[in-house]
Order: sequence, then structure tokens, then C-alpha cells
Amino acid sequence: MAQGDFKTTISLGPPGKEMALTDANDAQIVEPFQEAAARVEATAENVVGEAFTEVFSQYAPDFTITLDAANKKTRDAIRAIYAVADTHLSFLYADDWEAISERYILKTPTTFEVRTNPYQRLDKEYQDLALGTIIDNFKVFSDRDMRAGQVTTDFFAGGGTYNRDSRLITLATSPGPAGTVVFMNYTFEGCRVRIVGPPVMRTIRFFDSTGQNRWAIRLRLRAA
Repeated sequence: MAQGDFKTTISLGPPGKEMALTDANDAQIVEPFQEAAARVEATAENVVGEAFTEVFSQYAPDFTITLDAANKKTRDAIRAIYAVADTHLSFLYADDWEAISERYILKTPTTFEVRTNPYQRLDKEYQDLALGTIIDNFKVFSDRDMRAGQVTTDFFAGGGTYNRDSRLITLATSPGPAGTVVFMNYTFEGCRVRIVGPPVMRTIRFFDSTGQNRWAIRLRLRAA
């Protein structure tokens, strides 16, 4: 699929054990999903030591998805996932969507620490399980890049690195001294979520070859 589109197979489940929700087990997502914009806010001390705090926010969306004609195995799997109340799930849906202009302050002339967010948390879990990466294609600018590609000087290009254990970005070239504000773009394939409220399940009187009913299942997911 083209960049910025949905994954061919949208999936949900424990990291590395996701269950396909599209074109699998006769469960198909209707209106692939609805994404409600949301954010979380926090404060952090300014890294250069001034006596004030910086307020920052991060994107933390809610999703609503509806499965049409799910079979009994899919229904039972979703019920089992919901029953494990403390489980955070992997929700893979994005074909290289891009996060744009996350704001950071340099700790040194070439480094800053990435704040945890639902995309980064899933990426770290994937690394720990040797499953690959969820976030990639980092770009760092000295100005906001709200249209993705409008700013030309990328300080990550040409040798920048991201350490997933320390969450430290090391730039290839320096945009300025410690305390300089920078803006980071990156692509992602999904995020960590939890199920909000019980799944709503409705029987469809449509018998398959085994004589079983099918199910319409509505799920609410919240980035976590």
C-alpha cells in the first residue's frame, strides 16, 4: 500500500502475537477505524536549569473499530484479550504514517531524549522481543515541519542514531548548543493500546459452513 495508507492487514493482540482483524477468520473491519484526536499533557524542568517548567503535550488517540461477520474463534479471542485487564496490546494499522514536529530541547549540542509515548512503548517492546521496529525514518529540524518535507535542513540525516534502550537521539550535525529547541518527525506502524470498556458483541444470524452464527463486534481502544 502507498505510504500514509492503512496496512493491508490490521491486527490487534499481545506484541508479536497479534490477531488479524482484516481478511482473516471472516472478520472484516467496517470503516477500518474511527480515530478520535486526544492528547496527554505533562511538565518537565527546562534542561538548562532555569527556574520554570515547560508544558508539553503528546498525541494519544482513541480508536473505535467494528468487526463484521467475525466467527466464533475471533469472538472468543477478543473476549479472552479483554479478560486480561492489565494487558497492553499492540495495534498495527498504519502503513508508515508520520508523526510531525514533536518538540524537544537539546541536552547537548547533538543529543536529546525522546519522551515515552504509545508509539515508542510498542517500538521498545518489539525490540525486546527481537521483532523489528515500529518507529523509523527519523528527521530532526530547527523549525516546525507541519507539512512534512517543507523544511530542508535535517540534522539527523547522514549518521544520526536512536538508542531504543536509553531513548537517546544522537544527531549527525548540531543545530545549536544545549538548550536549543528542535522538532522531530518519524514514521510509525502502530501503537500500544488498551481496550476501553467491554467489547460490544451482536449476533448475526448468518450461518457459515459449520452452522455457526457470526458476530458484529465493536471495540474501543485507547493509546497507552
